[in-house]
Amino acid sequence: MRQIRKHYSPTYNSIPRVLEFLKAGVHVRIGSDNIGDICSPSTTASLIDEVYVLSAALRFYHPAILAKLAAGIKIDDKDRDFVSAHLEENEKAMEKAYRHYVE
Repeated sequence: MRQIRKHYSPTYNSIPRVLEFLKAGVHVRIGSDNIGDICSPSTTASLIDEVYVLSAALRFYHPAILAKLAAGIKIDDKDRDFVSAHLEENEKAMEKAYRHYVE
């Protein structure tokens, strides 16, 4: 789900800014603490499931970078450049959509 960050609603910030953190140099790792959670009983301990959900939520499909997040490996400058370029393209697409549907 792409989110229009400048449009404030109850869902405007429902997805963590993982890509923005990566761009800023934050060492991001993923995991799950919802194993056997009564509120979320369908979760598993599989990081593959977590990567799948994260990539779908962010609309970010770079397997090597996602694998590093799952393995707890810090991304390098090349990865950071890729994330930055992705965010710039996403911002352009979101601005275009925002102008088309909102303005």
